[in-house]
Amino acid sequence: MTQLTFRFLTVLKDRIQDAWQRVGPWGHGLVYLMLLLPFSLMRHVRIHGDEKVYVGQALEMIRSGHFWQQLQFGEINYIKGPLHYLLLIAGHHAFGFSMLSTVYMNLLLAALAVTALRFAADFLMPAAEFKKYRAIPAWLFASSGAFVMFSLSSQMDSELTSLYAIVLSLAVIAVHTRNSKYLFILWLCTGLAGTLKSPLHSCLLGVSVLSYFLLSGMLRQLLLTSPRGILALACGILICGIGYLVPYFVDNEKWLGTYIFREQIDRPRFADPAFDFVLNNFFMHLLPWSLLFVHACAIAIKRIKTKTYQMDPLTRVGIAFLLPTFLFFFGFGYR
Repeated sequence: MTQLTFRFLTVLKDRIQDAWQRVGPWGHGLVYLMLLLPFSLMRHVRIHGDEKVYVGQALEMIRSGHFWQQLQFGEINYIKGPLHYLLLIAGHHAFGFSMLSTVYMNLLLAALAVTALRFAADFLMPAAEFKKYRAIPAWLFASSGAFVMFSLSSQMDSELTSLYAIVLSLAVIAVHTRNSKYLFILWLCTGLAGTLKSPLHSCLLGVSVLSYFLLSGMLRQLLLTSPRGILALACGILICGIGYLVPYFVDNEKWLGTYIFREQIDRPRFADPAFDFVLNNFFMHLLPWSLLFVHACAIAIKRIKTKTYQMDPLTRVGIAFLLPTFLFFFGFGYR
């Protein structure tokens, strides 16, 4: 019996290893879904906070037959971009009134982000001795406390964070492969990011992509002298633009009055003190991995002081995708 059990376990281990090698980085996304999906099936739709606003608006839009016109208590009220509402409506038709219908988009995008980060790690950590560590960035991202919390909440934060990770990964892959198909997907995701909350996020993410291309010495090849690169960028701008042109033509004055002026231009700025801003975003939100970030910052400071730093691939992508968004929100206090 012992030999049979040992032989069975050996065969099972070999089969699992073979299957894992076949699915490659996609396996990480599948494992993520297996871990998080049960939580979305066991919970009820919450009726508090911003969630009740978005879900309630989506239900009103379904009853009235409007996919683009955001309603609240029977009145036209544009609060956010259109993408989250469209996904909520699609989820209601696919899964009915359930928790899954309100968060499925978070889980799918997060699974794609985990997969994309794992693919990107092959280029950012090419040395053979780093092979066993290439999955770590993806799972550090997926298991950060704030991201897990928002992934099971019907808000735009998880979707936006996942799109940031996907765009970052696609930018890395595009730089190393020079394949134009990744450019099209990259700028498509960049445009979609702006249709969740504000076009501002597409602008900041676009600046990060261009900064990374510049730091990598690929801006000219991937954009300035590349007709496909320019076309891909134009498609991303078009995708973001369509998300707002439709409600503009449907409800010109109402959309301008609520979304543009009230939610964007006249929106109160809540500028946190510098210490609180850094503490919340770079320590509390990263739990339980905050100390890893602090340790990485300490290493960076030491290398700068001793002038032993180098602009390696990880440094380039870190600077490009951190600084534009961080500096804007740190200095402007926009929410």
